[in-house]
Amino acid sequence: DLQSLIAAKPIFMSYVMSFVVVSIFWVSHNQLFQKVEDINRKMVWANLHLLFWMSLIPLVMAFMGEHHKEALPVAAYALVFGMTYFAFTLLRK
Repeated sequence: DLQSLIAAKPIFMSYVMSFVVVSIFWVSHNQLFQKVEDINRKMVWANLHLLFWMSLIPLVMAFMGEHHKEALPVAAYALVFGMTYFAFTLLRK
C-alpha cells in the first residue's frame, strides 16, 4: 500500500544516492584504465583497496536506509564514501 511505499522512501533514496556515486566511480575508473599502459603489483593492490571500500557501500546503504534518523549509520555511510574516494585517489597516483 501507499504507506509502505512512503515508509521505504529513506531506503530507496539511500540506494539511489549510492547508485549515483558508484556510477561516478565506475566511469572514472574506466577512464583511468583506458589511459594505463602498464599494470604493476602496486596498481593491483590499490585497485583491490578501492574494491574493498566499494563492496561496503551496499552494507552501509542498507544500514543507513533503515536507521536514517540516527547519527552512527550516517557517519558510517560518509566514512565508507570518504574511504572510497581516498582509495580511488591512491589508485590514480
